[in-house]
Amino acid sequence: MNSNRALWSLSLLLGCTSQPAGPCGPESDPTPPAPRADLAGAWDAAGDRLIAVGGDLGTPIDCVPQPSFTTQTVALLPECAGFQTLGGSTVPHARGGHALARDPGGGALYLHGGRHRDAGVGGEYDLFGDLWS
Repeated sequence: MNSNRALWSLSLLLGCTSQPAGPCGPESDPTPPAPRADLAGAWDAAGDRLIAVGGDLGTPIDCVPQPSFTTQTVALLPECAGFQTLGGSTVPHARGGHALARDPGGGALYLHGGRHRDAGVGGEYDLFGDLWS
């Protein structure tokens, strides 16, 4: 990987807009989404964007997880150094630790598995074995 491109990618994730802006519509936003862990992402070559789904917004306190899973789906638009929130009428349950892949032939995104636990609840996580497309 070209080291300059790696630095550019990192600066995009941090919300830096020092790269030249490309042709993006009013739906793009230079402000990055909230930081999170346990998200899944897949490159959408047809849309020239990275799609990230879900994740855990919680921050551990004294090494104790404080899960705050999200259903948010976001596209990173490298061409214009921006982000776009994506949505639909039906979305998977909030989760983290799942897998996401894009079918380059058909264009569908596939989301599988993951885990969830409500904030403030101890014990085991709920594990998902579902598949979304």
